[in-house]
Amino acid sequence: MLQVTLIGNLGANAEVKVADGREFVTFRVAHNDSYTDAQGNKIERSNWIDCTMSCAGGRPAVLPYLQRGTLVCVVGSLSTRVYSSEKDRCKVYSICLSALL
Repeated sequence: MLQVTLIGNLGANAEVKVADGREFVTFRVAHNDSYTDAQGNKIERSNWIDCTMSCAGGRPAVLPYLQRGTLVCVVGSLSTRVYSSEKDRCKVYSICLSALL
């Protein structure tokens, strides 16, 4: 298993969803990065990571604290996902993290 520790801010409140009869929590974490390029311009970018957490043992106790803007530290296994966007039918690549409880 590839284990990752992610530190960033939540982009929205966490949501509880159901798929195939199983409950899980979803949330997005943003990591902001900035640097100065060779021309002296400050470049800023945000990387968004989609996170999911299983509710197999009941809803996680941290759920009420997973609010937009909150700084979080999430540990889990990393994966990537490729899909076609509905808007312009382009391939989209995203990073996903399956959070451990």
